[in-house]
Amino acid sequence: MFDNNVKTEAIPERILELCKLVVERPIKEGCLKEYMEPEALQKTDNVYFPIVRDAAIELRLIQKNGDMIEFCGDKSIVKNLDTFRLYCNSVLWKDDTVFFFKIAQTILNLNAELVGENLTSSESLRRIRDAVSPSINETMLLGERFWLSFLGFGYVHEGQRIVFLPNMYIAMKDFIAIGNYEKGKEYTIKEFILKMNEYAKIAFEEAYESKCLNLATSNALRLLNRKGEIQLSRHSDSKEVWRLYELETQNITEITHIKIEEMKK
Repeated sequence: MFDNNVKTEAIPERILELCKLVVERPIKEGCLKEYMEPEALQKTDNVYFPIVRDAAIELRLIQKNGDMIEFCGDKSIVKNLDTFRLYCNSVLWKDDTVFFFKIAQTILNLNAELVGENLTSSESLRRIRDAVSPSINETMLLGERFWLSFLGFGYVHEGQRIVFLPNMYIAMKDFIAIGNYEKGKEYTIKEFILKMNEYAKIAFEEAYESKCLNLATSNALRLLNRKGEIQLSRHSDSKEVWRLYELETQNITEITHIKIEEMKK
């Protein structure tokens, strides 16, 4: 799921549900399957249990021991969707060689090119294939959109079209928490990004040469600043200036420093 075979069945809610079923005690795999896929569903083509199970194994939250499935992670991870999301954001962006990473990064780096476009249209698919691989298909994009939304990289509007609106406000708050940034401390933008890039290069990997942040990251920083959760500054004597993605409605375009304030729940 999180490698080169992105699927639609392993949505975050199903993985969390499976983990909660085994978090207190191991359960026979057959019984676990019946809990998640009652017999009535097994008579249809809508079979998802093995895909969800394998995704939970990939996340190192469960393991198979004979015919038993047992939880092998920290119980606090599966307390709720927020704790589960924070954990996923801490582990899923380490391997930049797989399609799961590359598709997400490409969508983010296309900035406004995809805004308003159907994520699975032939033109969107062509752009992503050109950047990643001809092997990318519509199913992979459908699976990826669940995780981009859940992990806080933007908003997905689904109607006649699937539209992705980039704003990684929620993901950025997770990354600040994961990085244990010091409250009240002012970091240069380079310090802030280098520290975050250790586990969140999905957002910054292609920004170093240009010193320009993509639309999703820029939207997140502006929103954090507006909410008082960080302070963005442009110091005139700073040697290094980074640019936010320019929008007509926004007056913050250049930054040199970021001060971490209180993150709101």
